[in-house]
Amino acid sequence: MMTFRRAIYLCLLPLLLSACGDSGNSGNSELSSDELLAKKVELGEFLFEDENLSTPPGQSCASCHNPQKAFTDQQQFSDGIDGILGTRNAMPLFNLAWNFNERFSWDGKEFRLENQAFEPVTNPIEMHANWKNVAEKLQNNTAYPDLFLKAFGTSKIDSI
Repeated sequence: MMTFRRAIYLCLLPLLLSACGDSGNSGNSELSSDELLAKKVELGEFLFEDENLSTPPGQSCASCHNPQKAFTDQQQFSDGIDGILGTRNAMPLFNLAWNFNERFSWDGKEFRLENQAFEPVTNPIEMHANWKNVAEKLQNNTAYPDLFLKAFGTSKIDSI
């Protein structure tokens, strides 16, 4: 049975994986589609909650999009990695599942789900990282290559 939290991670999975260069296709043909989906959700949860992806480490997607608070932070302005307040608050992510016009963020500034994944990680206030360094951190982590292998049939993690 899928919990609400897992359903949200499943909705966020394309966003997280597009940022890591995945097209959504898996090279792991030994698993059923349900098993592959479970592996991808597991990977998505790790990525969403990993505070080591920011520069310096300490901020994850879940830092602002807290699963215990409807995937938001319930603040007027969200705190960034260096304690600097942003210009908006973290929008609740469950709404992404019903976004039919492909506009994201409060003001619709991001077009397409993939674009939305890039901005928070590279934003100098939010996570202050770049995708090349994030991919290197993931590749050098003891858990991620195996998680990517199980979900996508390859342990090679690269940036876009």
